[in-house]
Amino acid sequence: MRSRSTSRSSPISDAIATVLEPGGVLCAYLPTTIQVQQLVLALPAQGFLHLESFEVLRRGWHVTERSVRPDHRMVGHTGFLTVARRTV
Repeated sequence: MRSRSTSRSSPISDAIATVLEPGGVLCAYLPTTIQVQQLVLALPAQGFLHLESFEVLRRGWHVTERSVRPDHRMVGHTGFLTVARRTV
């Protein structure tokens, strides 16, 4: 049986913390909910607050001289954005 670490830190969040100065804003595009969860849980340990994650939907638009309207077909999901501010 594999043991899980109690630390929420990750190599990615550690690297971000070393290059992003306090007051800096992180915006990460992530394709899966698992990656969103891992990042959001790791960031507070690196001094990040004001975390917000939201889903990105993609819908193309049909543009001609006579009209502008959304395409009839829509891709329902493309990924997630997570935004956070480093405070420490």
